[in-house]
Amino acid sequence: MSRRSAIVVGVVVCAALGLMVTSITLLRSLLPSTGREPSNLDVSLAEIAPGSFRVVKWNSWPVAIVRPSAAMIEALRTGTSLTWDKKAIGNPAPRAFVFNKVSTAHLCTLEYAAPAQSHFHSYDHWPGGFFDPCDHGEWDYAGRALKPPYSAKRLADLSSPKYEITSKGVVRLLR
Repeated sequence: MSRRSAIVVGVVVCAALGLMVTSITLLRSLLPSTGREPSNLDVSLAEIAPGSFRVVKWNSWPVAIVRPSAAMIEALRTGTSLTWDKKAIGNPAPRAFVFNKVSTAHLCTLEYAAPAQSHFHSYDHWPGGFFDPCDHGEWDYAGRALKPPYSAKRLADLSSPKYEITSKGVVRLLR
């Protein structure tokens, strides 16, 4: 075998090995995970101050866990008329609201707007909640879509992942 043939064979073998390693890596990434992610995620409500929220990443989505205060519950109850679906806040009030913090319109990550903070639409009294910087949609702390005062564009309520609240005050996000 000539020197030139040996170099060509060496280059072909190296290229084939590189292609094989890359292919194996790609195929392994497409397989279902084997225990890399937990089957559930627990978040203690004691770690979230009443009247605030925490965002966690779950199944590649940002999930908001809102622990409402008494004032928030009252604002949500009186604000039901501002929502599209008019879903009432029950009695007793939920210990937490859990929803994907992603717009139902264009899948933009929602931003938080504190009570009375200016953003898109002018309400007589903005009780606080979340808004979509891409599509100008707004949702309250319970994830209910709010009706804009000057538009009839209807948006869906925010979706919720599967979850339960345990007797010990733990929000358990389920697979």
